[in-house]
Amino acid sequence: LSCTIYHTLAYTSNKLTRGKVGASADPFRVELEPDLAESWEASDGGQKHTFNLRKGAKFHAKEPTNGREFTAEDVVKTVEMYSEGSQKDVFLPVTSMETPDDYTIVFNLDQPLADFPTTLAAWSYIYPRELVDNTDQRQEMAVGTGPFIQREWRRQEGTSFDANPDYWETDAAGNKLPYLDGVEALVQNDTNALRAGFSTDTYFD
Repeated sequence: LSCTIYHTLAYTSNKLTRGKVGASADPFRVELEPDLAESWEASDGGQKHTFNLRKGAKFHAKEPTNGREFTAEDVVKTVEMYSEGSQKDVFLPVTSMETPDDYTIVFNLDQPLADFPTTLAAWSYIYPRELVDNTDQRQEMAVGTGPFIQREWRRQEGTSFDANPDYWETDAAGNKLPYLDGVEALVQNDTNALRAGFSTDTYFD
């Protein structure tokens, strides 16, 4: 994934698992915490990994998902897409996937991999199946379950996001996330102009 795509997905989407960050995170070890998967477990000597998915997480209330609920089928379609593209090496050990119900996804591997959940925390943002099936649309818009909804994308200029009013996550005190009403990410290839923008508060509204 390119940096631009990855940063956009960081605003608009979620993964199954994610690395723990913040004051409570241990800087000397990798710690996972739930994202779209609330819990997970390994069996068959580490060759089977079962993820229990979050109920009630919704995709953005815009085309093509129109606020529908995230399900295991979205995970299947996303992994199939990654397996044929830039992340094929990540999912090479996956021999098959099972979806016993809408909120369970089982990965069957060809070898024991205790760190498979950690691998999923690195790059693998979940796409809605509608975008997986439409390559052109996927390259023009970002739609996910994340804290921000992409409002506008301007090629070579930047992109803007509004807070997702239906976002599922809260902070430790129970406050609804995200805290911000919106975010604007600008593209600036001129280093001198970039420095000048920060020194004059151009990038702070």
